[in-house]
Amino acid sequence: MSDKAIAVGLVGAGVWGRAYIRTIDRMPGVELAMLASSHPESAGLVRPGCVLRSEWRDLVSADVIDGLIVATPPASHAEIASEGIEAGKAVLVEKPLTLSVSEARSLLDTARRHNAFVMVDHTHLYHPAFESLVERLRNANATVTSIIANAGADGPFRHDTSVLWDWGPHDIAMCLAVLGCLPVGIHAARLEQRDTERGCGETVQIELEFSAGQAASITVSNLLAAKQRRFEVDTRGATYTYDDQSEPNLAILDKATDRLESVAVDPVMPLTRVVETFAEGIRRGSQDRTGLEMGADIVAILATCQQQLDSAVSGDPR
Repeated sequence: MSDKAIAVGLVGAGVWGRAYIRTIDRMPGVELAMLASSHPESAGLVRPGCVLRSEWRDLVSADVIDGLIVATPPASHAEIASEGIEAGKAVLVEKPLTLSVSEARSLLDTARRHNAFVMVDHTHLYHPAFESLVERLRNANATVTSIIANAGADGPFRHDTSVLWDWGPHDIAMCLAVLGCLPVGIHAARLEQRDTERGCGETVQIELEFSAGQAASITVSNLLAAKQRRFEVDTRGATYTYDDQSEPNLAILDKATDRLESVAVDPVMPLTRVVETFAEGIRRGSQDRTGLEMGADIVAILATCQQQLDSAVSGDPR
C-alpha cells in the first residue's frame, strides 16, 4: 500500500466512538472517511468531507475505506465485524469482543477463513506505562508470583453491559499479556450489589489461577467514589505497579533495597497507539489475529465468571 492516508470507517458515535473521532482527527496518516451513526448531532463531530450514514452496512460495502472500527454496543459487535471481514476490510473492535463464546468463536473462524487482520481494543495493553512494565519483566527474566488489580468508577450503569463485561476485559487482558498463558482455574463472586438512582451497581471479584502457580485477583466496580485503575505485579525481586490514574503511571519497588523507582514514559495516549497499530497493520497488509484470539479467550473467561455469578444468585451449587 502507498503512503497515502489510511481511510477508516467508524460505526458508532457514542462515548468511545467520539474518543476515536477526536483521536483520529489529531493523527497524521489516518483519516476518518465515513461515519455510521444515528445520533442527530453526528455531523458536528467530524471534519468536512467525512461521509455520514445512518446504516452501518453502507460502510462495510464502501470501497473508499481501508479499515472498519466498530464502537457500538457489544451485542452488535459480532454481526458488524463479521460482515466487515467478509467484505475484505481490516477490522478493529471495541471490547468486549462479543457477549457470547459462540459468537467469538464464529468471528475467529471467519477471520481465519478470510486471512483477515482483526484487532480488539484492549486499550491498556497499548499504554506506554503498561508496555514498559511488560518489557521490564521480560528483560529482568522476572518470575511473576501474583497479580492484584482494582478498577472501576462511579458508574457507568449500562443496561446492556454489566460491570463484569464492562470493566473486566481490560484487567484480564493485562493478566494474559503479563503471564503469556490462559488460566487453569476461574472463580468469580459478587461482593456487592445495590440499586442506585442511575441503575444497578456491582462490585465483582475475579480470581484466576495459572498452571505455574501464579494467581491473579481482579476487583471491578461501578460503585467507587473516584475512577481507579491499578494493576500490581509481584515478583520475587520487585513489585511493579501500573496506575493510569496517578503520576507516574509506572512505579517499581525493589524488595532488596526498598528503593522505589518512578518510571517516565512517552505521554502518547493509548488510544492513539491503538489506532496507529491498526493503521500500520493495514499499510503492511498484516493478517495478524493475535488480538482477536486474545479477545475470544477473554470472552470465554468472562462467560465462565458470568455462569458462576448467575449460579450464586439462583442458588445452584455448580
